[in-house]
Amino acid sequence: MTGVILSLPILVTLYTLWMGFLDLDDLVDKAVRDIAGGTIPGLGTVTLCVLVFLTGLFGTRFLGRLAVNWFDQLTVKIPIDSRVTRAGWVAWGQ
Repeated sequence: MTGVILSLPILVTLYTLWMGFLDLDDLVDKAVRDIAGGTIPGLGTVTLCVLVFLTGLFGTRFLGRLAVNWFDQLTVKIPIDSRVTRAGWVAWGQ
């Protein structure tokens, strides 16, 4: 049962990427066919890779920063941890 539970997020991710790839590949194929009059093999794959990369970049740059700031504000409210957190900021020179 543990193997199923551990594998489930991976399988859901792969399924989601596959369905997204199929939809995106059809969309890109139709757009290129309308614009250029032909198809470019592999363009759907490249487009999906670029979108996954940009999503990860956005998540780490913006959403990750917001999550860290939110967690820092949360830890400052804890009496014991706030002293440790402030000491950490001083130690790191921030």
